Amino acid sequence: GKMDATVEESTMKVMLENVHNDTVRCMCSLPDGGLLTAGGKMDATVRVWDSFDFDNASSVVEEENLDGATDEIQVLTNSKVLDQPGYVFDLKVLSDSNGSDVYAVAAARYNVIKIVI
Repeated sequence: GKMDATVEESTMKVMLENVHNDTVRCMCSLPDGGLLTAGGKMDATVRVWDSFDFDNASSVVEEENLDGATDEIQVLTNSKVLDQPGYVFDLKVLSDSNGSDVYAVAAARYNVIKIVI
């Protein structure tokens, strides 16, 4: 289940709640439809949000849209925290050149780039 990329006018599909303890520095989509998010200096974590959870969130909230109608929005609160790379300024996915489902994540901070597989 990849995240549905179809966007309807003024419609929010999923909300990631309590994502980080600091600002969200960057986000990066994953080849399997998931999402990486990286928090600021006080948080210093990179989190993986599984694409399966986008369609199967355990929590739903109702929120009023611009038309005054109420939309049900899936709320995700659980993610996997990576041991590395810590605090970063940018994330990029490095796909396998042989076409497999394996990928690495390049994370940059100052003059250092860490590659996590």
